Amino acid sequence: MRQKRAKTYRKALALYMRHFAFRLPLQLLFDSALVLALAKQRLAPADVPARLADVLQVRAAAPLGHRRPKAEGGEVKCMITQCAINELYRRQKDGDVEARAVDMAKTFERRRCGHREAIAGDECVRQSMGPTNKHRYVLCANSFALRAWVRAEVPGVPVVHANERSVLVLEPISEKTRERIDNLEVDKLRTDAHEASALGLSASSVAGSSRGATGDIVGLDAADAAEGSTPASAAAAAAVPGAKKRRAKEPNPLSMRKKKSAPTAAEAQQGAKSGEKRKRDDGAAPQGATATAAKDGAPARRRRKRGAGGSGAGGGGDDGAAKTTAEAAT
Repeated sequence: MRQKRAKTYRKALALYMRHFAFRLPLQLLFDSALVLALAKQRLAPADVPARLADVLQVRAAAPLGHRRPKAEGGEVKCMITQCAINELYRRQKDGDVEARAVDMAKTFERRRCGHREAIAGDECVRQSMGPTNKHRYVLCANSFALRAWVRAEVPGVPVVHANERSVLVLEPISEKTRERIDNLEVDKLRTDAHEASALGLSASSVAGSSRGATGDIVGLDAADAAEGSTPASAAAAAAVPGAKKRRAKEPNPLSMRKKKSAPTAAEAQQGAKSGEKRKRDDGAAPQGATATAAKDGAPARRRRKRGAGGSGAGGGGDDGAAKTTAEAAT
């Protein structure tokens, strides 16, 4: 199979599985015409399930984590109705192809249709599928009338048939199926009964309120649509005790510079004092000497500066010391 065709089939089957609840193994419902077409290709009955599974790209389209059968071709189940196999029985003696078709149909699972007397195969398939395809059948048919009825009347039915070159192909998604998918998407946006009771909405507002393809709220007033909610829902949300009011988010405090607090009057005065420069006269006495002199009532004593040579020549150092002591005594 070509890569582009396989990709298209894989997407189509994934859509059926997502929106219409198809599950593995897929149930393939055959008609007598397609069984004859497969018999003409001299395809062995045991190879039919694997061939159909390859056409439908079952392994690639199965959801992640889904349990896959270990047997080859075990992802599909071939089924045929009793009325369709009766058509093949009536043509069994026409040739070898019809005989091989009967042998192939006998290997399929028999789908009980409930008809005591056999009817036309196409009509039996229609009644088995019904208007909603309740049992999630994949239609494998070569009857043009049956395929046209399914595309026009029943949404969500994959259809497989053999083309003019006897190649099994999956038909594109029908318009009926597309409409059904769009309706399912719109229904997801509607407010259900449980949400309506929680928000305090009436049944009429719930039935008429939904969001269209553009995202606008349908069935509400312009002001309510602009705000995104009805006044009743806003009041109900405000009345809920555990509801939190939304507010604008603030930046991360760890990434911001800390604010400096204003200094107090005492701190400002202390900072001014510590910043002043101390002034001192060159001729003033040291602070310790001045305090001692003021306490004794005597003039301040000046320190003698010693020369580099120690006491000096001729006892000049001792004379200076005695003179200073005499002055202090007087």
